[in-house]
Amino acid sequence: MHLEQLHSLYKPSLESRVFTVYRGLSMPSIDFEQKISGEKGNLIAFDSFLSTSLDENVAKLFASYKQDPKNESVVFSIEIDADRMERPFADISRWSNFKNEREVLFSIGTVFRIDDVADQKTSDGIWMVRLSTVSEKDEQLQKEVQQIQLTLLKFFENVLHAQRDAKDDRKIPASNANVASMYYKQGEYEDSLLFYEKALETLNKLESSDPITKATYISNVAKVHVALKHYDKALDFYKEALNIRCHECEPNDPSLIHTLHTIGHIYRGKEDWNAALEQYQEALKLQLLSLESDLLSDPSSIAVTYICI
Repeated sequence: MHLEQLHSLYKPSLESRVFTVYRGLSMPSIDFEQKISGEKGNLIAFDSFLSTSLDENVAKLFASYKQDPKNESVVFSIEIDADRMERPFADISRWSNFKNEREVLFSIGTVFRIDDVADQKTSDGIWMVRLSTVSEKDEQLQKEVQQIQLTLLKFFENVLHAQRDAKDDRKIPASNANVASMYYKQGEYEDSLLFYEKALETLNKLESSDPITKATYISNVAKVHVALKHYDKALDFYKEALNIRCHECEPNDPSLIHTLHTIGHIYRGKEDWNAALEQYQEALKLQLLSLESDLLSDPSSIAVTYICI
């Protein structure tokens, strides 16, 4: 099962909305000093799935596996507030080969705040670090994310200018799309639309181009129109992208199914229940062709539409 599905089952079953998990690891001393020690109040992000345990002793066991004497044994004690956690997480002990580890898995990109770092190691040579849940609406997190996005935006704009000067036409569409993506994340939808349209325009000028890439750019244009509440325009672009994917993709391709699902959502927002139901049913039919599809259907979408008819 996907983590999102497990999360939807696990979260309502929690006996307590606030609980503690533990993560033990051995990390280079320089990383501990620069990123953890003395960084109280700062944020820490995990760029991969985060495996934790409900058992502190399990975490300490992992922390003690220190092969390099230059490494530090660290245990993160993480207070989880389920009502503030937007990213998926779940107890996966049932599916683990090591059920006694009582593993709780968090999705990629989960962010926590460093609440406290012990002044000294425990008697068994472990640094204890307390972390807590950070909402994605947290002001400090939003400021840091915005700063990163602005830095990336400037970088992509510089790359785009360099490619134009060098007349490197084949790379210009992707650079336009990167700039558009950064504007979209900043909520600058008009600028985002402008650069996505430029990406599509420059792609169409190439003698040969990948149709799937074209469908992606068209979907991006549609996505911005949704953000701008231009729903009819969004539908036109999504249908154009869908037409390309129908000819180029396998029937159970996740992008094809996702496009159908998105069109269904737009129709549902327009209260065109029959059209929405048609899209959801088509998406579900394609998904049932393969049990290994990466994008799993949300049956509640069809249920909600039936209720509205």
